[in-house]
Amino acid sequence: MNKQLILLRHAKAAHPKQPMRDYDRPLKSFGFEQAEAIADWMEQAGVEPDVVLCSAAKRTLQTIEPWRARHPNTVVKELESLYGATTGEILSLADAESEASIIVVVGHNPGIEFCLYYLAEHDAKQQRHNQRVRPGDLAWLQRHPDEQSWQPGKAELLRRYSALR
Repeated sequence: MNKQLILLRHAKAAHPKQPMRDYDRPLKSFGFEQAEAIADWMEQAGVEPDVVLCSAAKRTLQTIEPWRARHPNTVVKELESLYGATTGEILSLADAESEASIIVVVGHNPGIEFCLYYLAEHDAKQQRHNQRVRPGDLAWLQRHPDEQSWQPGKAELLRRYSALR
């Protein structure tokens, strides 16, 4: 099976003046605009995920909400374990979705960025000059057909998109 993985860092989050847990931080107004732009881009690019694995943090859920509203039949799994997840944890969750061809992971840095460079370091450096994964950025990867799981350097970076303008 030709597996694809889209790594999406949540859109720009607010820094409220009142004390709150980082987990509960919402998107700022620009972040909501980014979330809409991400949904637009995914539709235009023809993304049809079999499953979306989304951190249960408020800002990640708000990031994927425009997509969910437009595609209510998409399976979205809200996972507390994606908050602060490491590369290994992210890829373990993706590998567990053995029936899915296209998986979207909506998470946080540094996990999303580390995961991208772990899987496709050479391609990532070539396409974006080793640029960081900023809020609202995504990377679309394809696993080499001879691999049964996500392995270091064994994925091709198909496209990158940044909702930051």
